[in-house]
Amino acid sequence: MRSRVSIVALAVGLGAAALGCGGRRIGTDRLEQRIRDSVENDVGLSVASVRCPDEVARRPRGTFTCTVTTTGGDSEPVVVTQRNASFSYRVGPG
Repeated sequence: MRSRVSIVALAVGLGAAALGCGGRRIGTDRLEQRIRDSVENDVGLSVASVRCPDEVARRPRGTFTCTVTTTGGDSEPVVVTQRNASFSYRVGPG
C-alpha cells in the first residue's frame, strides 16, 4: 500500500540564506529538516529519515531529488527545484 505522502504536494520557499549557503554550492542539512517538518506537520506522517545530496550546485531552475522514508518503511521521492534565492519541493510522484 502506498503511503499518504505520495498524494500530497507541498510547496515551500526556503531562502538560500536560511540554508546557510554561500558561493556556488549549497548544503542541504536545513532543507532536510524543513522537508521532515512539512511531512510530519502538514501531512501527518511520522518520518524516519530525509536524505538529500550533501551539497548541490547553485543553479536557478536546477533540480535534485531527496528521499523521505516514513517510520512505516515507505519511501517517496521529493523533487526540489531551485528558484533564484529559494527552493520549492513536491513530495511524491508528479
